[in-house]
Amino acid sequence: MVFKNNRTVKTGRPIFFTPNNQAIRAGGVIFRRKNIFTGKEEWLMQLSYEKANQTKGAKKYSDLGGKIDRGDQCIEHTISRECCEESNKVISSINWRKAKYVYIPDSRYLLVFVEANHRISRLKSSNFGMYEVGYDDWKRFRKIEWVDPYTACKQFHVRLRYIKTNIKQIRCR
Repeated sequence: MVFKNNRTVKTGRPIFFTPNNQAIRAGGVIFRRKNIFTGKEEWLMQLSYEKANQTKGAKKYSDLGGKIDRGDQCIEHTISRECCEESNKVISSINWRKAKYVYIPDSRYLLVFVEANHRISRLKSSNFGMYEVGYDDWKRFRKIEWVDPYTACKQFHVRLRYIKTNIKQIRCR
């Protein structure tokens, strides 16, 4: 899929556009796999508190992703960079060939679903650690784990509310 690039004057960060000319300000990825024991579909998601520095309260499931940075050349670069950062460099590349793109207009967010390769599908929560590395002034607790999307959707981040109602359209092959 081809995404156009245009710079914003206000922040200096790029804004990318879908082929339908919808603005993209951030993006993320969810890896999918079929559990070899149960045959059920699972998604690799992170469970974290809704706000930074929070240590109590509601935890929500979200994708691995974030905002576009000034140096990002395309939305795929943004998503790859954010995935690498949030996974503590455990996942350093994404196979874009069979990616399924879902645009979330309320958030101007491009969510990408990718079939997990053999290496990624074998990862466990312990491979990622309990904190995102790279923050000096605070530690961001999060747990990355394989979840059943039909069960976890009760705890999806508000940005993913569109996905809750369209889960069946985003199934594994």
